[in-house]
Amino acid sequence: MGAVCREVISIQLGQYANCVGAHWWNLQAQGCRRSEAELCSNVQFRAGITQNGVETYMPRLIILDIKDGGLVRTQGAGYKEEEEAAQATPAWRGKVTTHREDQCSAGPATQEGGASKGGGSREKGLAGGGANLDIREEPHQPITQDGEWSDYLCTQLHPKSLCMLSHGSGGNVGSLESFSQGESFLRGVSHQEEVEDRLRFFSEECDYLQGFHILCDTHSGFSGAGSKMAELIHDEYPGRGILSFGTSPVLSEHRAGWRYHSSAVLAAALDTLTAPYRLPSSTLTMSHLLDTLSFSGRKVLAASCSLPFPIGSSSFLPDALLPHMTSPPWRSLSACADGAPLFSQSVVLRGVPRRQQISSLPAGTRPPSSLHACASGEEVLQCYLSAVCPRTLSVSHLLGTPCMLGPTFPQFFSRYITKDGVTEEEPLTDSTVVGGVPVMAALHSSSALQLSLRSLCDEVTKMDIKRSANFSTAGIEEEELKEAIDELRSLARCYQMYEGEDSDD
Repeated sequence: MGAVCREVISIQLGQYANCVGAHWWNLQAQGCRRSEAELCSNVQFRAGITQNGVETYMPRLIILDIKDGGLVRTQGAGYKEEEEAAQATPAWRGKVTTHREDQCSAGPATQEGGASKGGGSREKGLAGGGANLDIREEPHQPITQDGEWSDYLCTQLHPKSLCMLSHGSGGNVGSLESFSQGESFLRGVSHQEEVEDRLRFFSEECDYLQGFHILCDTHSGFSGAGSKMAELIHDEYPGRGILSFGTSPVLSEHRAGWRYHSSAVLAAALDTLTAPYRLPSSTLTMSHLLDTLSFSGRKVLAASCSLPFPIGSSSFLPDALLPHMTSPPWRSLSACADGAPLFSQSVVLRGVPRRQQISSLPAGTRPPSSLHACASGEEVLQCYLSAVCPRTLSVSHLLGTPCMLGPTFPQFFSRYITKDGVTEEEPLTDSTVVGGVPVMAALHSSSALQLSLRSLCDEVTKMDIKRSANFSTAGIEEEELKEAIDELRSLARCYQMYEGEDSDD
């Protein structure tokens, strides 16, 4: 009997979240092309059959946006119309290659536009995924520096994925400026019913739905819509995991291409961070992982990433980790400092082949460190985390295959990085296209989040909602705001390192 595939439904809200999502789906599509891939693509992709009998393989995804907003260009990224599914073409004028993956046991494919059908063809593909996966082909260079995320989305989308809602004030995405406006927007009966219909469509075809990914912009009113979405899922799907990723283009947004480049980095991190519950043989579910990381009321996590993870073509994992015994090689992707004490963490290192996972020392040679004495790569990684993050509960996973980048991933690597993503001591003489990279990424329950949450409390406390038309039109009361601030302060206290520490000083 094959491994059980535990499905995940993804939801994206906001322009930058969709930029991250586009890169993430492209990375997963590239992974589907590798016969030795270690991740189960069926977790986030779904097999289906159009009304004309064409097999499809598409993201299990809901994209929420405003009509006449950024989704106009994405209509061609999926089907033109549900009944014309077989003839639909993506918004792409280059060559398209169909990659058919080997068949693998999983749940039944579904009729596009309908409910689950018994006795149909079985889902197929990478470790259990994908009928026909259509991927655009292009040179390894950015498609556009300042275009829409749909310009570089390479995967087809199901019509149910595109949830375009009407806004009462002219249909402008920019009009969702505050959290309260976004929350009120999704609270509307017609909008909520539309979202619930999409959730039912994707959830009812799942055999073992383990949870939901929510990618949500935090710098606009989509933050409120995302909060309302999480509340809706919590009520309608009790017991399922909910992992929300707040996205915000906070650095040098005026520079050409920054949104395109920064969202690619975040996508590679997310593809790595979520690996533990996407492994075919793993018994760890999203809920189990979150319970491990968020105990004692610590619901907020920080993310870090090392891209590419620095390892040479002829070096071993212990040698690569040894220079980082005082400070891990990753850098924070969250609004908190590196180096603070940690309560718990989940660390994933991918792209280190088995032949490089343990050191090869001549018989009788004394190991230069405890890392070199380990008998397996998993033991090396766990030993390293125990040394660099003492008194921290660490869950670790080591994968041999790298993160495959594909044609739309920006080539911003230094001349020390080879086409395989390894780091050489001398710069390469010729330019090269990096096709895959080793990545180390982590989710942390960090004490640094106490300061971040306290700072947020201080900023919100200074606000005078009476002067904000957005809050008044959304019906926000001062007492509601005060209650939210008190809850935020209570959350910050959960990250105190020592009992009795005053988080308000």
